[in-house]
Amino acid sequence: MKRGLQRRRVLLGGLLLVSAQAIPTVSAGDGELPQGWQQPFPQVFPQLYLWRDVCNVWVIREQDSALLICFGDGSILPSLESLGIRRIERILLPDHHREQYQGLYRLPQLPAPVTVPQSELSLFNEPGKYRRWRPTLGDEYSVYGASYVRPTPQPIVVEGVADGAVLEWQGHELRCLATPGHSPGGLTFLISSGGLKFGFSGGFMHDGAKLSRWYDSEWDYGFGKGIDTLLSSAARLQTARPDVLLPAYGPVIRDAGRQLSEFQQRLVKFRASYVRGYPVFDSTPEERDSISTPTAVPLISRVTPHLYKLSHQTQGRNFAIIVSDNGHGLVLDCGLLPAAQLEEIIAGMRAHLGLKQIDAFWISHMHGDHFLLGPMLKEQYGAEAWTLDSIVDRCENPRAYDYAAMVSAYSDGFDGMKIDR
Repeated sequence: MKRGLQRRRVLLGGLLLVSAQAIPTVSAGDGELPQGWQQPFPQVFPQLYLWRDVCNVWVIREQDSALLICFGDGSILPSLESLGIRRIERILLPDHHREQYQGLYRLPQLPAPVTVPQSELSLFNEPGKYRRWRPTLGDEYSVYGASYVRPTPQPIVVEGVADGAVLEWQGHELRCLATPGHSPGGLTFLISSGGLKFGFSGGFMHDGAKLSRWYDSEWDYGFGKGIDTLLSSAARLQTARPDVLLPAYGPVIRDAGRQLSEFQQRLVKFRASYVRGYPVFDSTPEERDSISTPTAVPLISRVTPHLYKLSHQTQGRNFAIIVSDNGHGLVLDCGLLPAAQLEEIIAGMRAHLGLKQIDAFWISHMHGDHFLLGPMLKEQYGAEAWTLDSIVDRCENPRAYDYAAMVSAYSDGFDGMKIDR
C-alpha cells in the first residue's frame, strides 16, 4: 500500500481547467485565500486546506498535487486550480457514508484512485446488497431488515486499507487506526505536522464531544452493540493521543484528548438510558411472568378472569386474548407461533375456557411478529384486523417503509394486510 500511494498518480484529464503554466501558486504567506477555501493551521500544517460542501473535504497539497480526505459533492473540482493543484493523486475515505463521496459516482470516471477501509470494501463494490427491496430479518448491517448503512447507489472501484497500515504520500505518513462505531468499519487517518498530531476522523465525533448520529450506531435493536463499539474506539483513539481531530462534519475538534474523554463519559451515560433496562434473554420464568396461572389449555395462562396469554414456555412469541362473558374474543397480537399451534390453542379455549368466536384481533404496533398470523385469523375465524390509525399504512404497505421488523421481512410473499378498523 505504501508503494501504491508513492507511485500511482492520476491526471485529472478532462477535469483540468487550465494549463500548467497558468496555474497560480498559493502558500501560507500569500495572505487572503481564494474564495471557498480555509487554511485552519497555516503555521503548523501549512499544506492543509479545507473545502466545505455536503461534508468537509480535507486537502493536503504539495506543489501542484493533492491528497484528498473525503470528496463531498464534487464542487471542489473547479476550485482546485485556484490553489495551484493540477492533480488529485489519491482520495481517502474514512467510511462508506455516501455524503462523503457522492460526487464521485456522478462523474464519468474517477479523478484519482480511492482508498477505503478494508472491512467496508463490499459496501462500495456491492452496495445493492445492503439496500434491498425485499429485506429479510438476517440481512447483514441491518436491524431486522432495516439497513443502518448508507452506501453509494452504484458500485465504485476502490482499494482497501487495513487497520495499522501506514500510507506514504509526498513525504507525509498517515497511519490507519480502526475506529468503528459510527460506521461498521470506519478508520481514522493519523498524521503529524509541526509538532501536533492530527486525525482525519470522518463522522466519528462532532466538536463539543457530541455524537454525530445515534442511528448510525443502532446495530442490534437496543442492546448497545454499536454504542459499545463506539466507546471502545473512542478509548483506542484517545490512546493514540491526537491533538486535533479533523472531522467530516462540522468544526475542527481541538483539544482532542479532553473531548474524547468527555465523549466516553457521555456515551456511558447515554448507554444507561438507551439500552434495554431488563434481562431479555437471561431472565427466569418467574421474572418473566409472576402473575398468570396455568389453565387446562396447554401453553395458555390466565392473567385475569377474562385475559389470557401464552405461558412462559413460549418466550418470544406473541398471543393474548380477552374473552368476554358471552364468549366473544378479542385477540391482542398474534405472531411467531406455528399455525397448527394456534389452531390447537383456539380449539382448547373453546373446549375449556368459554371461547365461542373471535371477533377481531388488535395489532399493537407495526412489527411483523405481532400479526404474522393475521391472515389466518381473518380467513379461518372471520376476525377483523384493528389497529391505530397512525400505523395502518405501515401494516398494509410495509415495503414503503425502511423500518425494522416490518412484516414483509418475516415471511416471503406476505407484503401487508388490509386493516378493517
